[in-house]
Amino acid sequence: MSYETFQFSISDHIARLTLCRPDANNALNLKMAQELLEASIICTTDKRVRCLIITGDGKMFCPGGDLKEMNAQGENKPAHLSKMAIHLHDALVRMAHMNAPVVIAVNGTAAGAGF
Repeated sequence: MSYETFQFSISDHIARLTLCRPDANNALNLKMAQELLEASIICTTDKRVRCLIITGDGKMFCPGGDLKEMNAQGENKPAHLSKMAIHLHDALVRMAHMNAPVVIAVNGTAAGAGF
């Protein structure tokens, strides 16, 4: 379970997910949305998970979408945003319907789609 945009582990029945894009203040990008969906599938199917804790590394929890990545898409921006929204929405729906509590440990700013 190795991800580019966050750290993820399961121990003692607790899944821990730490957003880890401090260079972008943990802003959501397409890769993070895709990886959040993958982790949410694990959290909803792995019987070891009895709780999910989500936090952020660095001075911000998550300021929302990564505007630099979005603006770099040019004409592809609408399709890019659609992919991000689909993956993020699917991940959040899975987390909302987990048979376990989800704890968001907000450290610093949380804005926009930043939960």
